[in-house]
Amino acid sequence: MKREFLENLGLEKEMIDKIMDENGKDINAEKAKATAKDDEVKALKEQMESLGVIFEKTCIFRCVCPDAYSYGDFDIYVSLV
Repeated sequence: MKREFLENLGLEKEMIDKIMDENGKDINAEKAKATAKDDEVKALKEQMESLGVIFEKTCIFRCVCPDAYSYGDFDIYVSLV
């Protein structure tokens, strides 16, 4: 919200200051939530990378062999370069 918008509505400076303060609290709370989610995504991505999952330009396919003569489950990494 911009102060100019409230001024154009004819509100007094004191009222505008209170509205802007409250709006600032709401904005800061939402920024904190977004930062926390960004940190969570970063941590999960680092965890996935430490487990060998490659993100950029690579697809990962999980192969599950259904019969007794198979070699078990394995991953196939396909480069998209």
